[in-house]
Amino acid sequence: MGNLEIGFHEQTRLQPEINEALEAPLLSVAVFARNFLHALYPGHKWLLLRAAGRLAGVNKLLAVYLAAAQREAQFIITETMMMIEMPNFNRIRLGDDLVARFPPILRKVTLPDLQALLAQIDPTPDSTIHSGAQLWGDLPDRLHFIADLFRCYQVDTRLLEPPFTDDQVVELKSGRLPPGRL
Repeated sequence: MGNLEIGFHEQTRLQPEINEALEAPLLSVAVFARNFLHALYPGHKWLLLRAAGRLAGVNKLLAVYLAAAQREAQFIITETMMMIEMPNFNRIRLGDDLVARFPPILRKVTLPDLQALLAQIDPTPDSTIHSGAQLWGDLPDRLHFIADLFRCYQVDTRLLEPPFTDDQVVELKSGRLPPGRL
């Protein structure tokens, strides 16, 4: 429960930064509109058309288009690029449902406070079905994944092992990237 409460707080606090990072590859509406209109009307003809009121509504239309493109980009980023490396080279894609199962001690949650917290953030209680986050920028979607991830791996002692070998630590401390898999 403590891990979930901390995770809930952390993810809520970081929500603006997470979305800003996911939106970084996209241009602003103003820049996109300028580039788009410049491509349609080379030179500065588009400025004259805009000044004459002939391009009214273009920014609104482009804003709708960019919002849809941004959402699609977040789906693609979540599905293809975002992952967590767990012990023993177990790579988990954040957009995929978890294949791990809840350990026996956490299969049935009986603590009322934990049940209440899970009721807020886990739409598929006692199951990892639909646990993959489709859109990492969506806080409830991300919290659902994190809740199930924490629950699946809560008692996995491999998570307590050092993430790097002694040789890798020496390389990192000297400012070098160690060879091999990190």
